Amino acid sequence: MTQPAFSLPNPYPLPGEVLDGKYQVERILGEGGMGAVARATHLLRRAPVALKFMSPVVLSFAGAVERFMNEAVAASQIDSENVVKVFDVGKLPNGAPYLVMECLEGRDLSELLAAEGRPGLENVPRCIHFVLQALRGLQVAHEAGIVHRDMKPSNCFVIDKDGEPDFVKLLDFGISKVQQPGGGSLTQTNSALGTPLYMSPEQAKSARSVDHRSDLYSVAVILYELLTGRTPFTSESGEFTEILFKIFTTDPPPIESLRADLPPELCAVIHRGLAREPAARFASAAEMAEALVPWADDRSRQVVSRIRHRAAGGGRPS
Repeated sequence: MTQPAFSLPNPYPLPGEVLDGKYQVERILGEGGMGAVARATHLLRRAPVALKFMSPVVLSFAGAVERFMNEAVAASQIDSENVVKVFDVGKLPNGAPYLVMECLEGRDLSELLAAEGRPGLENVPRCIHFVLQALRGLQVAHEAGIVHRDMKPSNCFVIDKDGEPDFVKLLDFGISKVQQPGGGSLTQTNSALGTPLYMSPEQAKSARSVDHRSDLYSVAVILYELLTGRTPFTSESGEFTEILFKIFTTDPPPIESLRADLPPELCAVIHRGLAREPAARFASAAEMAEALVPWADDRSRQVVSRIRHRAAGGGRPS
């Protein structure tokens, strides 16, 4: 008689399960090495939510739970429609934490670029629109004393919001640096943080010492990639150390050498964002956004207006 194949138990709640008496799991939306995201229904509000679970393997890593919970701490302090909202934190029967977030339907910028890039996106104002929204979310985060530290295309989720396409939501503040009252910060001390291709030179040296200008460097990398289909630095060998060596010692290839149709002034703005020294970059998300305005189209007008309003001390516009 044939024996059934051995299989490990499912590490995540199954469809139909109800967590904490109110979140009914529908289906797993995505699963990776770090964990999984499921679509669920809030039974009391009868509204869709997304549940984010940690992988059992990751749970055993030192500091992993703290990083996971840091996402909830950071997101709760950022009130921006361009940042994914975290509504609640719960615990599974085995004690593992999970996050309850707004449910988004769409794809991230890395998926969009893979599907539509030739190799970059041809529509320059569309690329600028994506980046302006990311900067708007970061503007609010930075004012709250939060540095994302893992800005990359896969953490920029694109949805259709009330008929408005190409609306960007920033994801994954799990390794963010949250400034605490009194000048301290809540961060990891024993983890390799960030993604090398999008890392600023100072973050590659010490993730604990970065400020908001590191996020702006990463945004410049994202824009460079959206326009050209490649990041400023690549690794022919596939080795992490090769990327670090280039970040520390070389300048990125001039973007105009990869895409000759770009205006020289726009190229200069992008390379200022990629400056090796933080002081040579833009001082704030608002300043970087202002520098990109000449290449934005009409649909970015409201984004720019809100960035300017907040930069002028107006906070959230009525």
